[in-house]
Amino acid sequence: MLLPNKVEWATRTDSKPFWKICTQCLFLIMSLGFAATTQKSRDVIKNYLKQNKQLSSNVDQQRRAWFCDYSRRKHDYAIDELLNPVRHDLEIKSNPRIEWTNPSHLGMVVHYLNYNGLWCISCGIEDQEKDFTISVSSGDVFRFHPDAIEGEVKNKYGAGAYAKWKTMVLDDIDSLEELVQETRKRIKYTYASITCCERSTRLCERVGIPVRQGIAFLHPAKVEI
Repeated sequence: MLLPNKVEWATRTDSKPFWKICTQCLFLIMSLGFAATTQKSRDVIKNYLKQNKQLSSNVDQQRRAWFCDYSRRKHDYAIDELLNPVRHDLEIKSNPRIEWTNPSHLGMVVHYLNYNGLWCISCGIEDQEKDFTISVSSGDVFRFHPDAIEGEVKNKYGAGAYAKWKTMVLDDIDSLEELVQETRKRIKYTYASITCCERSTRLCERVGIPVRQGIAFLHPAKVEI
């Protein structure tokens, strides 16, 4: 997070009227303040990539690991659950209490768990890294990997069921766009995440989340995209 410019006060010894001095100081503070709150996405991303060179070099490796892991997972749900899911009203959950069942998630602290329509955005920190995930309702759970979802649904209920589910999800893309904007209004920091595949990259860019070198950046609203 960028810190605002520091204003140092000094004692004046000239004879200028006090109210003029105060007016000048106030103008200086306001000028510095507004300048400090203006951040550009490209500058935040450039600085992040400079400080996290190893992450961008691990994109392909992480994508392979995710696909291998999530494409093997099995889910138990009826086709009606897949094609007639619960649609959430906009819901913002700050610092939710979560009891993890997956050992790999035990070190994760969730800052936000937000829902809208068929979509979910979670923001949190793990190993001092601020991360976020976009997931979508798919059967009995929210899932994030489109390639793994496609393979699992086709194997379970066939290509026709997958095509209906995909159409339903894409028809609800406005809910995700709204969810992204509402999440940005609340977060104070930029959360960054490797996209799990190129389809994930295109989805992020479609709803206003910039992606550079395979890494997506969910900025707070104060960062201009």
